[in-house]
Amino acid sequence: MAGEGFEIRDGKVWALDAEGSAPIALGPEDSVIDAMRVFLMQVRRTPAPSSIEPPIGRRVLIERREERYAIVISGRVIARNSSGEVTIRNLSEQGCRFEPKLGSLTPGQPISLRIGPVGPMTGQVKWCDESHVGVEFDSPLYPSVLTHIREHFAGR
Repeated sequence: MAGEGFEIRDGKVWALDAEGSAPIALGPEDSVIDAMRVFLMQVRRTPAPSSIEPPIGRRVLIERREERYAIVISGRVIARNSSGEVTIRNLSEQGCRFEPKLGSLTPGQPISLRIGPVGPMTGQVKWCDESHVGVEFDSPLYPSVLTHIREHFAGR
């Protein structure tokens, strides 16, 4: 890694400095991006941008495809090497973020997921760290299903 700025690697955001010091892990992509948007709103006192300026070199363009919702809902994951209960913390039409209470999951791994009473739906692990897993669904949730989950089952 060289240069100054940020880089996404293995689902985590890393801070880089121009002097070549060791990169600093800032945390999971979703959490750091959300915190950056709040910070920008406070500094600029304007709405946060929907994307961050294009990257240079290996850096990654961070752009949200759809709105993500902070929720707390129980779910169940089935993977080839494990299965168990999870707590889903973030949900969108395209995917979710959850706290695993099961064995090791790895990026690219296919899973089956039940969100509360909804599902099962299939997806793929996009990233994982010590405390969270990010999943992209194979097929997006219908907007009405997303609304139904948020309004009727979140927080139970």
